[in-house]
Amino acid sequence: MGGGRDLDLEASGVLDLRFLTTPVPVLRRPHGRVRLEAHVGGTAEALELLGEGQVEEGGFQVRGTNAVFEELTGSLSFSQNRVIFDGAEARINGGKATMSGEVELVRMLPTRLRLEAQLEAVPVAIPAYLPVTLSGRLEAAGTPEETVVTGRLHVLRARYTENVDLEKRAVELRRRRDAAARTYDKAAEWLRFDLQLAVDGDARIENDVARGGVRGELSLVGSLAAPGLVGSLVMTEGSRAMFRGNEFVLGHAVVDFTERNRVEMALDVHGDSRVRDYQVFMHVFGPLTEPRLALTSSPPLSQPDIITLLSMGYTSRDTPASAGVQGVATAAAAQALISASGLDEQVRRFVPRGEVLQDLSVRVTSAYSEGASQAEPRAEFESWLLKDRLKLRFQAPLTGARAGQKAQAELRLGENTSLQYQWDNETPDKRAGDHGIDLRLRWEWQE
Repeated sequence: MGGGRDLDLEASGVLDLRFLTTPVPVLRRPHGRVRLEAHVGGTAEALELLGEGQVEEGGFQVRGTNAVFEELTGSLSFSQNRVIFDGAEARINGGKATMSGEVELVRMLPTRLRLEAQLEAVPVAIPAYLPVTLSGRLEAAGTPEETVVTGRLHVLRARYTENVDLEKRAVELRRRRDAAARTYDKAAEWLRFDLQLAVDGDARIENDVARGGVRGELSLVGSLAAPGLVGSLVMTEGSRAMFRGNEFVLGHAVVDFTERNRVEMALDVHGDSRVRDYQVFMHVFGPLTEPRLALTSSPPLSQPDIITLLSMGYTSRDTPASAGVQGVATAAAAQALISASGLDEQVRRFVPRGEVLQDLSVRVTSAYSEGASQAEPRAEFESWLLKDRLKLRFQAPLTGARAGQKAQAELRLGENTSLQYQWDNETPDKRAGDHGIDLRLRWEWQE
């Protein structure tokens, strides 16, 4: 063939699997050995290999994944331009796998593969904050440049324990989604998925927002570079949700996955909680990146009253003679809004960064107004200057009124002394406002 001489060689020995590093770049850190008893025939341009081999203590990691194969053992047979294996065993991340399949060779290099594997309690963590344990059957077929994984796996165990902080979730998930876009690796498109996932084992959510079991059917699609999920998960009966220290019984909680090239979730969650003499109903809906929260009650309350009922246990109806309760309620509702919208984060983006301004905080609070004779909601800005020596604070009514503004500056003179200046315009008859300076001393002692 091609003018080459026919080969007729007997080969016997041990082959170090580290040689696969260059010809099979999808494998990371291959190790172990193969004991060979084979006959080499054909020509230099078209080698033919006949014989048998035994893999011992083999292992490797699949490129771009956290799937680590260890303790790989099994028999191989070489038939012309194919390597065939059946009943090979390995540990994947500590779980057990039994594999069979074949690899096609051209000039002794792998060009196409077909793999079938039966998994038993294999732990994986994709993404890292969601560890799961899987069992079932999967198949991989293709070339080193493009391989498709199919099959059906059962989720034996899964725990989602990462705290959510529902009121800031939109901001946090936008950051995570942007970070994911920046780390996109086109080279990882070599591995594609069409894999069915049955979430029918001990799968639970246990974090600051929800506690309960999860069931459903998902399809893992897309590629290793841009994996996606399609399907639905439902929280089981008896699941609970927490919001502002109150437990809500979930009557309906569904998460829909809708995108084929990314993990995009849409929520539809209904729950209710008994708070004093009120039944409060919660509805969380929309995409997880921008969730919306609707609160209603029976007997009916205003939104500020529902917020203060959940946050502090009372409403404006409890003290009708004090109009200040409504101001506190409005402040609590405004703080929930500013946290959920990420307005405090947006304000920080426009403040120069460096050593001048440090630890800038933006929040909504309430304070008693002498002019209005009631508590009013106020926006408060606070920051340190001069390396934690000078603290500035400014308050202004959310109503936009000029009266009720307050500014404070505190200069630390030492560990136990500070000088504080304060200005406010609470007194209507003083156009320039009130000014005051205090010298503060502090001592601590132990008996």
